Amino acid sequence: MKILITGATGFIGSRLIRYLTSKNHNIVGLSRTTQNHEIKKISLTDKKKLNNFFKKNKFDVVIHLGSTLIENKPSQIFEENSISLINLLDCCRLNN
Repeated sequence: MKILITGATGFIGSRLIRYLTSKNHNIVGLSRTTQNHEIKKISLTDKKKLNNFFKKNKFDVVIHLGSTLIENKPSQIFEENSISLINLLDCCRLNN
């Protein structure tokens, strides 16, 4: 099973990747902060890059753990997290 995990460098995301990899799943992680062989650096607010990434990869499951946390800016947190979720859901819809 090919699984996409957003928020892959966070506490829960990094441990979930480790666990699912041990169960022999094909895991791809997304993060806006870092990149390595199993984690790709793509912002969920960049719909064009995100959609191109989805076109190149066919996922069976998407687990969304990514979020933006900006201290003392609740409206910006809400806006970025809402846009990220909408973009992610739209890419899932467009790419089955």
